[in-house]
Amino acid sequence: FWVSFNVNGKRYRQPLGTNNERVARSRFRKLEYELTLGDLRVASKLPLETILEAFCRHLAATRTYKSYKNDFSRLRIFFGPVCKSLEPGKAPGSKRPAFDKYAGRHVQAKLLEDITPQVINRFLAARIEQDNWSAKTANLLRQLLHKFFVYAAKHHGFVSRDRRYPDPASGVDRRRERAPQI
Repeated sequence: FWVSFNVNGKRYRQPLGTNNERVARSRFRKLEYELTLGDLRVASKLPLETILEAFCRHLAATRTYKSYKNDFSRLRIFFGPVCKSLEPGKAPGSKRPAFDKYAGRHVQAKLLEDITPQVINRFLAARIEQDNWSAKTANLLRQLLHKFFVYAAKHHGFVSRDRRYPDPASGVDRRRERAPQI
């Protein structure tokens, strides 16, 4: 069963994901209710490269040098060199280009909406298992991704595909960190 509806003057056609008529009617009523209240929001389609470039400029303008250097490094590890700001540069005083330790293991996405809590969880689990990341490192990346999605929602109108997680990083549980040794 399919349903078609208008949101903000734009026509959408969406599958209800069932072959049972009773379930389809129930889902249609729920959709109709959300349309009436104005709660129905359609996922945005934002190009990842553009949003990342804007976020990197935002970080450079609002953070200290060491802070944004660390944040850029974490973004490069997660996304790879998808925009000009995240391309690996040369190390200070070095004649050869920087080495990308995570080449081929970055998250592959064209749209910002392609990044889901499952994608983030799989990436963090792989880095913890294969590269021996600590829980603190994984939590710092999760925190930066949270800031990134909040920035995208506030400044670029990001709407997640999954309504349970308006911010995909919020669907990722924090890892338990060991108590620091004194």
